[in-house]
Amino acid sequence: MEASLTDKGAPLSSSSDMFVILSLCSWTMLIITSWMPILVLGVSKNRLIYYLWIFMKTKYQDKSTPQPLDINFAVFNVIFILTFILGTIAFIVYIFSMFIKNNTVITGMIGNISKFHFIPLFLISGLFIIGESYSKDEFNDAKFIFSIIFTVLALITLIFISFRTQIESPWYACLTINKGFYSCLIALLIYNLSYLFTYYGMYRKEKNIRKVYDYDDYMKKLKEYYNWIKRCYLAFTILIGVLNNAVAFLLKDLIISLMNILLYLGMMINYFRLNKNVRKALYKNETIGIFEIIMMVVSVAYIAFHIIRYRGLVPNQF
Repeated sequence: MEASLTDKGAPLSSSSDMFVILSLCSWTMLIITSWMPILVLGVSKNRLIYYLWIFMKTKYQDKSTPQPLDINFAVFNVIFILTFILGTIAFIVYIFSMFIKNNTVITGMIGNISKFHFIPLFLISGLFIIGESYSKDEFNDAKFIFSIIFTVLALITLIFISFRTQIESPWYACLTINKGFYSCLIALLIYNLSYLFTYYGMYRKEKNIRKVYDYDDYMKKLKEYYNWIKRCYLAFTILIGVLNNAVAFLLKDLIISLMNILLYLGMMINYFRLNKNVRKALYKNETIGIFEIIMMVVSVAYIAFHIIRYRGLVPNQF
């Protein structure tokens, strides 16, 4: 590759070729592993999705069992398929920019800090591989622990790299890469971390319940299990929205807030589809549903603020 520019305008050295190779490998791996659950492993008669990270989705919701943070099947499909499509387009734009030697895009992607974007992309590919390595009935501590570690590392590095990735032109590169695909992944990683923490706790408490034979101990463990669901459901219903909108503000990125709206729409649909008695058993009022609506409103408010403040979708672009 011919020499281009770094973040500060200095020519890239020949050592940048290694980062270009790592970059292309990480993008290719992520595109392949992300589409596999949808095209090969995940869809079964349009009713079931397995192997996508650690999610197991079914079209027909059990209305008698609380599933904290669960997203409606149709909305879940829309969120992830749109993300995969955007990621594929972003990769094509990236390759095309290399082909035409667009130094603006190359500078943004292979700069002093942004060149390390292969790290979160490999980590996210790892999440897909973890998901594809177990059957729908097989869970263990390692799956949860490695998924949590990969999610945390991917989230931290991607936020930092997205902050340092400056692609202001052409507009389609900006809207598909750093203010598009990266944004979707950040919102999904924040949601995934909350989901993993909640369900790992449920998994551990279910294991403890199965070990108990005394009735009093059984009822005590069962109460702990449902208390865990209640607390995590409420806490992360608030935290996901707060974190996504805070990161959106930090990165000046309305796509994260838009993704947040879709996530909460999916969660709200499934929450209100729960049997009313089950919802009352969780909370005496509709606290979770109310907070889900509030977080959607907050996201809409940030999007409006962003468009007014920056006069367009992307700062310094439109």
